[in-house]
Amino acid sequence: MKKGRLSGITIVVTRPEPAATKTVQALNAEGAQAVAMPLLNITPLPVQDVVATHQPLLASLGAPTKVIFVSSHAVQFGLPVLRQLPKFFAQAEPLAIGAATAAQLTAQGMQNVAVPASGEDSEALLADPMLQQIYGQTIVIVKGESEAGGRALLAETLAARGARVVNMVCYRRAPVVLPPAARAALRQAVESSTYVLAGSVETLDALELNGGEALLSRMRHLLVPHVRIANVAMARGVPQVSVVSLEDNNLIDALAKMAD
Repeated sequence: MKKGRLSGITIVVTRPEPAATKTVQALNAEGAQAVAMPLLNITPLPVQDVVATHQPLLASLGAPTKVIFVSSHAVQFGLPVLRQLPKFFAQAEPLAIGAATAAQLTAQGMQNVAVPASGEDSEALLADPMLQQIYGQTIVIVKGESEAGGRALLAETLAARGARVVNMVCYRRAPVVLPPAARAALRQAVESSTYVLAGSVETLDALELNGGEALLSRMRHLLVPHVRIANVAMARGVPQVSVVSLEDNNLIDALAKMAD
């Protein structure tokens, strides 16, 4: 049997479901030995509660307006809310923080979804020409219940450029609390695997919660999607950190290059 490009690589994927299983399947198809150990639960806020919070403002707005979807979860849990605000949503320009999020919006019937010309993070979106001249516009950021990292930067920078920023919180993230046997399995997997994939600082927190503070210093190589997360990880003692895309094909290409 022909070996895949990732043969010999073992990796722990801590992304929330269903992304964890999808990534594991893609990695294993290329010969890796990947295991899903999700460490964050993503739960939607009640649609009607979010609608009630934002309807009085958004129903009265005129163009130009934009809606930024910061993740696949923003698409999953934000679209049901926005579809109940048809007067606003029909005139709003959709923006996605990356290609995978844009593809999900397109699959849900959205048209003319804009993405940054390069990069897949808040900084790339803020650097794009489409968000330079926005004085007087209203920009809705569809997001989770967090003010950390790039999401806070996004809102603060857009407001500084003169936009009216509305944070539409549609879901929350919470750490998974594992039972003792599962904690032991997590520690063993993290310490013995070639790589551990973590998508956020909250995931690092969940690793420490379930495996102890020393767990980060005992992993071999951590993969994260942004330099902000890498800096936090290194400050907490992770010996080696690489910044990679979480999009499956790009992740596989990055791992294959590392293995060469």
